Amino acid sequence: MKFFSATAIITFAISILAWPVPIAPPGAHFEWAVVGDSWTAGVAYSSKTAYRKTDFNFCYRATEAWGAQMEADNTWTEHPQRFHFAACGGSLIRDVRWQLKGIAGKPQLVLGTFGGNNANFGDIARSCIYQPWSARWGPPFHEDRSPISPKSKGQCKQNIAKAQTYIETDLRKDFTDGINDVFEFAQRPDQSLPNFHLYVSSYVEFFNANTDKCNNWSFGSVYSKNRPKLVKKLRVLMNSLVEQFNKVQADVINSYKAPRNYHVGYINASPTFEGHRFCEPGHSFSDQYYNRDVWMWNLQFFDKKKLFNVVMEPQTTPDGVTFMPLPAIDANGTVVSLGTNSSRATSDMDLHSHSGFGWTARPFHPKHSGHRAMKNLFIQRLRRDRVPGVV
Repeated sequence: MKFFSATAIITFAISILAWPVPIAPPGAHFEWAVVGDSWTAGVAYSSKTAYRKTDFNFCYRATEAWGAQMEADNTWTEHPQRFHFAACGGSLIRDVRWQLKGIAGKPQLVLGTFGGNNANFGDIARSCIYQPWSARWGPPFHEDRSPISPKSKGQCKQNIAKAQTYIETDLRKDFTDGINDVFEFAQRPDQSLPNFHLYVSSYVEFFNANTDKCNNWSFGSVYSKNRPKLVKKLRVLMNSLVEQFNKVQADVINSYKAPRNYHVGYINASPTFEGHRFCEPGHSFSDQYYNRDVWMWNLQFFDKKKLFNVVMEPQTTPDGVTFMPLPAIDANGTVVSLGTNSSRATSDMDLHSHSGFGWTARPFHPKHSGHRAMKNLFIQRLRRDRVPGVV
């Protein structure tokens, strides 16, 4: 066995320390973008949650969104990020084209969720669950004896039929066209990208559809005279629509032939929400609104159960349907009464963060915790796939 002197060892150690450490070239950065609809953009519901307060597109981009959370995390890229928040609430698949050309820069990575608005998901939530304004909704799902079709008596079943038809007939082509748009953008001569990655995320099933506990619960707003119930059959059906939608998108991506050195992947985010959906066993009715373990927004006026000395408690109709009342609001946007639920009259409340479009649009979208879980899932996938530039 050959031994080395202490002097030789010290000399060798010093030589190792003297080796040049790789340094990023000046101006090196990791450029990436997010595209899609409100499941990517989030739904800003206050000045504090509005992304950089520069959203002049009325996209309601939110600081809580998973893309913004990834931007704030400097541990997953080798170089500083150059992030482009191009997603916009209310977008259709075809809108991804203008998002990329107008806002996305020259990204080497694009992530997004899109297509839910094409599939009528928002109209289903409004007509089947919330009925947020007084309208001719027709009978709610649990009272509508007509078959699911465009000619059903209630708007809930009508919108479900529209979604089923779209998913079965048009989604595959529309989504393929959307993927083509992304790669057409990435191959433009002015892009000059040696490699490019696109990842599309799934939507998430909204309910635990196994329990019977919430069959007599209603998320309907106070303006809904029907009090639509969260019966199991409706929950199963809504979950199945999301699952069918996700399967079509996954199949398109799995069979898609991306250009050379370009890659496309699908990320199923729905399993990440297991145990954190609406109607989970062990959760009370109030938990559907205020429990942090529920990762999706409900139609709630307050973010916490008790705020400004006002306690929001559920009520039950004479026929046994449990619902959450909303406070009465005057023309100035001030809470004037909560009836028996109000501990005092409240005329001095700052309601800016609990009113407006963002408040009514955020239901059935992830809360901060849901976006955080998606952020972690996406970073894990990028690392697993060894995307260039990802640590």
